[in-house]
Amino acid sequence: MGVLRWAQNPRGRIAGFRVLQLLPGIGPKIAARVLDRIGESDVINAITDFEPPPAATDHWAGFVETIRLLQSDSVGWPEALELVCRWYGPHLERIYDDAVMRQADLVQLTQIGLSYPKSRAIFD
Repeated sequence: MGVLRWAQNPRGRIAGFRVLQLLPGIGPKIAARVLDRIGESDVINAITDFEPPPAATDHWAGFVETIRLLQSDSVGWPEALELVCRWYGPHLERIYDDAVMRQADLVQLTQIGLSYPKSRAIFD
């Protein structure tokens, strides 16, 4: 949900701080640096131009593309939630010992999301 929240409000430092730290190699200092850049530019340019630490390099392009799609009008509801779950899956497995249980929670959340009306924008 933090990814969706941050996509809706890229200047939201709390959500952005949490989301960025999901990536390997990004801790509080680097997350704050990225968020400072976003304060000076739009989110897509700021994260596209940012050179991530080596541990995050393999995941950075997918992260940027996920945020870009969420901010575009091309992804509606519940596709936005499914997109986030696909991006988050590998990080979930890397971060948590109980990833299987957490993945089941995401599947259930996606199913609940399907019960809400579709709209063109993520948050109407």
